[in-house]
This record gives sequence, C-alpha cells and structure tokens, in this order.
Amino acid sequence: TGCMKSVDNEDQDKIEENDIEIRKYLADSITAVKQPAGYYFLKRKANPSGDSARIGESATVVRKAFLLNGTAVLSDTFSFPVWTDYATIVGLQLGVRQILTGEKASLYIPFHLGYGSTTVDKIPGYSPIRMEIELLSSLSEPEQIDKYINEKQIRVTERTSDNLVISRLDTLTAAPIGLGKTVNVKYVGRRLDGSKFGEGTVSVMTGSNNTIKGFDLGVQKLPAKGKALLIFPSTIGYGSAGNSDILGYTPLVFEVEVL
Repeated sequence: TGCMKSVDNEDQDKIEENDIEIRKYLADSITAVKQPAGYYFLKRKANPSGDSARIGESATVVRKAFLLNGTAVLSDTFSFPVWTDYATIVGLQLGVRQILTGEKASLYIPFHLGYGSTTVDKIPGYSPIRMEIELLSSLSEPEQIDKYINEKQIRVTERTSDNLVISRLDTLTAAPIGLGKTVNVKYVGRRLDGSKFGEGTVSVMTGSNNTIKGFDLGVQKLPAKGKALLIFPSTIGYGSAGNSDILGYTPLVFEVEVL
C-alpha cells in the first residue's frame, strides 16, 4: 500500500493534480522545498548532534497525518525497517532519511508516494497528505536485539560472533547435536514486537542449509531434547529481502525444542 512502482496516464494526471493541490496549500506561507521524488519537505526542528536513520535499521517515529483540508487521519508512534519495500509508504521512507534523531519535519506527500489510489482507512484514494514526523531513534539489528534482551530480562547462555543469541531453557548437560544430524524441531517464530509469524515442527539436517542459518546454527548447539530461545539478526535470517511474511532486515526470535 503506497509503494507504487509505476503509474499510468490517468495516474500521471492525478500526480499533477496532487502537486497543484500541495502548492496551493503551501502558497507563500510555508517554505517547504519540493524534492526530486515529488514530495515536499520542511524541517521544523534541528538537532545537529542526532544520528541518521541508516538503511536496514529500525526507525521509530512519532507521526501525525492530515488531509490537506485539515482532517486528522493518523496519529501514532511507529517503528519500521528503513528502506524496506512495503514496510511503510515511500514518502515516509524518503522523509525519515532527511532528518536526524530528535529532529522534526513536515512532509507533503502526493498519493503515489503515500497511500495510493484506493481508500485506506480514513484516507480517500488519490489523496495528498501532510505528515508531521519526529525521529525518536534508529537502531541497528544488534541494538534491537540487545534492547529486547534487556526488556525481557533474558538470560543469555551464548552469543556468537554473528550475533546469534542462545538462551537455554533446559538444564541438560549432554553433548550438542553438531553437524550432519537429522532431528525434528518444534518451534514458534516471533518478531521482536512479539507478533507470531509461524509455528510447527520441522525436520532439520544440521549444516545442510535446509533452513535459515540462524535456526540451523542454534539447533546444532543444543542437545537432544534441548529447549532454547534463539534470537538472531536478518544476516542469518531472511536477509534484506525478507519473505512473504517477514519484512527485510527483521531480527527473529524462535522458541525451539529438539524432539
């Protein structure tokens, strides 16, 4: 929604209409500058000592959106992976890259960089919007994992060089499974926000790449009948592309039990 890749002739006409609407709204009283992509940007509060939102980090913003007639359509605190398709509207992705943490900006976004040609909640199709944003933070995946561990008070049993975190949920002392073994593993998969994306039982041949690397490496380190939390970044998960259920640059949490 809102991540439109191309436009037809009718949509091109609507883009031009949106631009006229935005310029009329801004008139001479607001000094927003049109950006190459087609939205307008105005920094409201500067913080030169802040940090930028880098590609692949999780940006957290306060956002408030309005139709150009002043109708409020959105107000929340929102986190999303920076510059990942379908994580949020393109206009917000572009705008957040122009500010630092602690800074505020106004974005004037045409429909093709916003919520598209169909009605979304309170936003009619083809609507330009004004969005007020403040960048609260932008965290790398290891920083996100550290925050999650601290907030959940998770006891870390082991952390590998590629940021696989293992928290053992058993007291077994048997040898780890290691490479080249086929085992059945019961699992529940979640994102760091707690939302569940999958559960079930899977047959894993360790070291064979028949599952994502973080999951495989974690299972290798457990004994038969072992239980653990496995927490790891997208570099050993679903990468920058993600899959149909998981956005790119998403750290994951698996609760696993080797059966």
